[in-house]
Amino acid sequence: MIVGIDPGVTTAIAILDINGNVLNLHSSRDMKRSDIIDHIIRFGNPIIISSDVDVVPKSVKKIARKFGCVLYSPDYQVSFAQKKKITRGYSDLTRNHHEMDALSACVKAWKRYRPMFMKIGDMLKKSNKEKFFLEIVSKLVKDGSPNIESAILATER
Repeated sequence: MIVGIDPGVTTAIAILDINGNVLNLHSSRDMKRSDIIDHIIRFGNPIIISSDVDVVPKSVKKIARKFGCVLYSPDYQVSFAQKKKITRGYSDLTRNHHEMDALSACVKAWKRYRPMFMKIGDMLKKSNKEKFFLEIVSKLVKDGSPNIESAILATER
């Protein structure tokens, strides 16, 4: 999963699977870090935690560390108009700008990693090892395996 978090008085959480499908969009006032973590865990174990801002809030960094995840953030401050454009295909799902911010973080992270996900899928399909897809993705993204081939070899052991 890829999780986008927009912390604040109203915290929003967006959760995508690695195919870019929305698993959950949630926002609530006065969420504690433990509430955010509990909410995420209900949907699985994330491999990427993302932020919509270039200076990542400490609370988001701490959550990423808690899950042992890669932390994704944009290289620049993303404008409201850009976030609207990024989430355009999902606009019927968002109830407020907090959810849009969290979702835009998720979608940007997914787009950044999508070529790698596709390459992994293609390589595993050729070797008839598609069942290892999630494990290989986790090894590459979360565990920092140097390349797809070594991640596949480590899985076979």
